[in-house]
Amino acid sequence: MWPEDNFTLSLNVPETGWNTFASTTHDNITENASASIDRSDMNSIPQSDYTITADSSEGLVEALLNEPGERFGQGTWYWTITADECDPDLPVDDVDPDQGNDWQLVVEFVILIPRVSEIGV
Repeated sequence: MWPEDNFTLSLNVPETGWNTFASTTHDNITENASASIDRSDMNSIPQSDYTITADSSEGLVEALLNEPGERFGQGTWYWTITADECDPDLPVDDVDPDQGNDWQLVVEFVILIPRVSEIGV
């Protein structure tokens, strides 16, 4: 059996108190191991037919960004990749079966930016 290198992907968002991790898995020895962290629907998507009022555009944006329960994900995100079980491989017929650890870190963010429109009455 070929040697397998395993890694742990960790994420820490101190401002919102979210910590999580995922370790690589080898479901199929012909494919690279992978790990995934998914946090869909971090905050609710606002309806398009509601009205909020404020004394200034800055106050309105601050109120939107600080709504209780809607601040998840704000702040610095700390990503850590830790090598687990990455012992040196024994060469087979003087060939190293694992010549490197080529991997990718793909992070996808969807960010909603408030758009303020002033309507006079």
